Amino acid sequence: VEGTRKKAAITRQVLRLEPWDFMAQVFTETHCVGHQCWHLHDPTHPAYDAELARAGYDPLRDVYVAVDQAIASILEDAGDALVMVMTAHGMGSFYGAQFM
Repeated sequence: VEGTRKKAAITRQVLRLEPWDFMAQVFTETHCVGHQCWHLHDPTHPAYDAELARAGYDPLRDVYVAVDQAIASILEDAGDALVMVMTAHGMGSFYGAQFM
């Protein structure tokens, strides 16, 4: 979450430097938190902890909310620019034997 906030602040600062023909920002935090914390988000995951969920502990959700807020803040400095937001293919439990 903190990395997302910092990245948004840097992006906004760079946007203000000059008029841009093209600029891109990638929030990899959503992908990384999916790998690291999916088991804390998905009730069907074998390592899911219902007690943590009841306590409101969901880092995946927190990061996604932070990225939404970051995009909103960046749009404040984007002016009348054409903005395109793309997302990855998604995240979910992975069960495989690639480690063998």
